[in-house]
Amino acid sequence: MLKLIVGTKGSGKTKTMIDMIDKATKTTSGNIVVIEKCMKLTTEINHSARLVDVDEYGVAGADMLYGFVAGVLAGNYDITELFLDGILRITDHDMAAAAKVLNAIDKITSNIEVVVTVSADAADLPEDLNYGGKNVTITTGFEISGRGSASRPDFLRKIQKNLNFLCFTG
Repeated sequence: MLKLIVGTKGSGKTKTMIDMIDKATKTTSGNIVVIEKCMKLTTEINHSARLVDVDEYGVAGADMLYGFVAGVLAGNYDITELFLDGILRITDHDMAAAAKVLNAIDKITSNIEVVVTVSADAADLPEDLNYGGKNVTITTGFEISGRGSASRPDFLRKIQKNLNFLCFTG
């Protein structure tokens, strides 16, 4: 399952992800992998989660990110949760490329919970960001506001099947 945490800079996306990682380290029996750019979470997350910096491996762009994630998954069959902080920083702020790589990652992670932060306004997400019509749960700030309520209902109708979409406005 793929979850997006969407919001502008400073809206609490990374803090929310850190809380999710800490909760996962206490509840999961599998391995947790956190992928980020520039190792800013080193002291923030529980040491039992594996933290990987894409800069150490020269990952730049959507295609390289997909290959990197696929390699991480191939190297460890015990991964139950994968967290990806700042996909737009890795894809050079290319929203279309990010959408493409998220669709590809979703296809290879059917038994893995994947959580991704997207630093953008929900209204700026492209309409073609289509995850095969998955479930959408909208969160405004830190309160659940219900299904299907957002500034882009046309966009939301397109992605209503298995996607949990957390939206933070700041």
